[in-house]
Amino acid sequence: MALYYSIVFGLLIFEMTLFGMMVFPFPRVWKRAVLMKIDESGIIRKNQYIINVVGFFVFVLFIDSVNRMVRATEEVNQANMADPRTDTQLHVKKFYSQRNMYLTGFTLFLSLIINRTFAILMDLFYAEEELESCGGSAPVQHKDVQHYQASNEKQNQQIAELLKELDDLKKKDRDFDLLKKQANGQSSEYNRLADQHNDLEKIREGRVDELKKDL
Repeated sequence: MALYYSIVFGLLIFEMTLFGMMVFPFPRVWKRAVLMKIDESGIIRKNQYIINVVGFFVFVLFIDSVNRMVRATEEVNQANMADPRTDTQLHVKKFYSQRNMYLTGFTLFLSLIINRTFAILMDLFYAEEELESCGGSAPVQHKDVQHYQASNEKQNQQIAELLKELDDLKKKDRDFDLLKKQANGQSSEYNRLADQHNDLEKIREGRVDELKKDL
């Protein structure tokens, strides 16, 4: 195996180990502490350029191994199988080209899986940390839920204002009824006094007529 394919093989072993650590059922507290420490340290962001270069290098090797495998397959199909040594060499060449293609292909594919799995775990752990910081009483709310709660609070405020206005109108109506009763009472008293006054006037006029007759 060439040196660069040995490096790719070592990278594949490292990726398999890292992926196994992320998916293996370790205690959740330990796993979250380790992964969040790695993310907060910024080691991935600081070495992002190197990671991209290594990924591009592996991708180039993958394309080259695919081309070699295609050529080796065509050579095996077109070769004269009369000589066993030639047949063996071609099959060995095809085997090595296939091995290199699988090696680089699995390395690229596993790197994508690790990247996505790490991002999902980080989102989950940070969401759990935010929930714990809230005391576990208020879950992380969706924007639609927050919008609904804001609209509900606004409607409750409007209902409270309408109830207050209704109470004010009821008080004014009671005051109006009270004034109406007072006015009716005063009107009745006025009519009574007016009747008494008329009666007194009639009595006075009657006495005056009697005095005139006596004279």
